[in-house]
Amino acid sequence: MEALSEITNHLPKRRKTDPLWNFLDEIDNKRYCQLCHKGYSIETGLTTIKAHFKHENQSKFNEIFTNNTQIIEPYDEKNEIKIQIMNYLIKWIITDQQAFFLVENSDFQLFVNSLNPRFQLPTRQLISESIIKLYNHKREMLYNFFEKTQHKFSITTDAWTSCTNLGYLAITLHWINENWTMTRVLLDMVPLHERHTGSYITEKVLETITYYNIGARILSVTTDNAANMNVFGRTLSEGASYIRKSQPLFEDLKKIFELKGKPFLIPDLDVPTRWNSTYIMIDKMCRIRDMTDILVDSNIILKDRYLNEKDWNEINTIATLLEPMAKATNLLSSSSYPTMGDLHIIFPVILKILNDASENGNIMPSIKGQIARRMYKKLNDYWAILQDCCYLSVVLDPNTKLSSFDNETTERIRTLMYNTYARYAKESEESNSDNTSNSSRNYFKKHLKSMSLTTGNYMHNMHNILEEYFLSIEEDCNVLEFWKVRSTDIRYAGLAQMARDYLIVQATSVPSEQIFSVAKHTISPTRNRLSEENIRASLCLKSWYDANIIE
Repeated sequence: MEALSEITNHLPKRRKTDPLWNFLDEIDNKRYCQLCHKGYSIETGLTTIKAHFKHENQSKFNEIFTNNTQIIEPYDEKNEIKIQIMNYLIKWIITDQQAFFLVENSDFQLFVNSLNPRFQLPTRQLISESIIKLYNHKREMLYNFFEKTQHKFSITTDAWTSCTNLGYLAITLHWINENWTMTRVLLDMVPLHERHTGSYITEKVLETITYYNIGARILSVTTDNAANMNVFGRTLSEGASYIRKSQPLFEDLKKIFELKGKPFLIPDLDVPTRWNSTYIMIDKMCRIRDMTDILVDSNIILKDRYLNEKDWNEINTIATLLEPMAKATNLLSSSSYPTMGDLHIIFPVILKILNDASENGNIMPSIKGQIARRMYKKLNDYWAILQDCCYLSVVLDPNTKLSSFDNETTERIRTLMYNTYARYAKESEESNSDNTSNSSRNYFKKHLKSMSLTTGNYMHNMHNILEEYFLSIEEDCNVLEFWKVRSTDIRYAGLAQMARDYLIVQATSVPSEQIFSVAKHTISPTRNRLSEENIRASLCLKSWYDANIIE
């Protein structure tokens, strides 16, 4: 505050900068005109002083303002500098998620004027209209981009309800670009005005896919099942919440940590919309139980909000069930690119843990057994759908390959791999032939290669490449880097292209959910009057800019 005050004190006062003040004398808290000696109060404003000079000393008034007034002409509408500044302004507002009314903030206006007095800031209404026009223009550019590429795509979708109680459907598109980087963009942010039924959401997704004309190149659609899985822990959550909200109890807990010589840990809460929050809450409370026990013993008001010994035992057993789920969630959500291969490693392990804990031989299972059964049934239903799809995505992940399949399934997948790879290998050979020169010798070489595609020798080479891939040992390698290196080897060109197409299948709908984290800044309690059109345009444009798909 002192620094701000110091800066403010050094700023020139508006009334001291006008040249008319140089023709006034201040005597005994009054101002006198040097030309006619007329007196004015010390509080008299500049408007009155100007009127005096204009009427009583007009010639001097004209002389002063002819010599001192600099007329600054604003840019006209078609001026290139104005257009460029306007483009930069709009892009910044979009990518930094600034409020449109920023352009009407007086301090921001002064700041911009100090940089370029000729640029006049637009109104927020014009900003709003410009963003819609920009979105429609860039949307056409995106359409043309997809038309020119030969990429295969995958889609993730998820629905979300904003703070304005309006539902939105995020449709995210994924592909692997020429540099073997997983690329994703928000294809559309669709306002939902009906119940979020499967058929309604499917209709909206198809509308978007149809607009961009990419339906034939979509390999997979990953969606989120909206069902919520609840695990009891309400008492624990209420106790933690009560401690956090009560300042005296919070301070008492701090003192107990100090007496025990341990670093202070704040009790966590169970948040329904946050992954792993139940496990994190239970794990934290178990670690600080010694301290919270002391706090409860000294505060009778907490006893009804705290667990008894039996509850603690049950909570500990529940934590053993939730721990592998938490580890799986961390793996799938923290990785920049979780693969279907990751799912094929995670699911069998979790199902085995839950099945062992289900107490299937017990007619009256414990609470742990009941929870394990419910979790097992839910996940097993998912796995029944997942394990038989996207085989190629799993096998083309060098970290998993065929390791997660039984012998019978492995043989089926090998056959599928050979049949699919045969097509890619042929296309790769033909592409390499097309890139050779058109000399007479190469003409005959090209046809000789074409004839060899149906020979046993070619099938033998193809078999060797696949077996070489299956038998190589890779541990915790970067999937895309692995295939990027092999894409430069002509022997692996066909298999690498096959990997580029099938590795785009998304293991989770996390990318769409991450869009909602961004959307919370665009649609917030203080920015809740944006139109659906502006929300859609702003979020899509931000995603396209961030992905460097548009300029």
